[in-house]
Amino acid sequence: MIGTAVQAGGRPRVIAHRGASAVAPPNSLAALEAAVAAGADAVEIDIGEGLLLGHDAADRRPGAPTLEAALELLAPTGLDVQVDLKHAAIEAAVAATLREHAFVGRSLVSSTSTAALRRLREADPDIPRARGYPHDRAGVSRVPWPAALIRASAGLARSATPLRLAGLAHGVQVVALHHARSRSAPSRPRTTGAWP
Repeated sequence: MIGTAVQAGGRPRVIAHRGASAVAPPNSLAALEAAVAAGADAVEIDIGEGLLLGHDAADRRPGAPTLEAALELLAPTGLDVQVDLKHAAIEAAVAATLREHAFVGRSLVSSTSTAALRRLREADPDIPRARGYPHDRAGVSRVPWPAALIRASAGLARSATPLRLAGLAHGVQVVALHHARSRSAPSRPRTTGAWP
């Protein structure tokens, strides 16, 4: 189940963000294949308009795969999937596609939009939901801020997060904190070694 944070034996659950996006184009079938090959337990994919993988048209590469293609690739692997909604009014179609491909028990759908999660619950209450926080309405995450400022503001935001969690968790099973909330400075992905 995707909501489990720790695997048997105490190993943390590995969720490949946008597939194995450090070694293949993000939100591509190649990134999903690389995540499977790397031994991930689950993959997170962004789903936009037309159920295409990627944030939006500007973010997508030509020939972007569909949610259906991604699920067909992942079905025999046993990997779970976190579907991060990046477009409004696709919730019912996402729910139907997950159900059609038998991923309801192997999926988690996330969004920063409370309205989107409400529509998803109405479309299929059996699909677990996650609220992404915070929603970057102003696009400040794309600004190249100085590292010292990032560390200070991330620390302040992290200290306020526990006060917000009760309200954020209303109507969802998981609150997914943005990476800036869970670390103090940019870090490189771990690419070698094994968990004890």
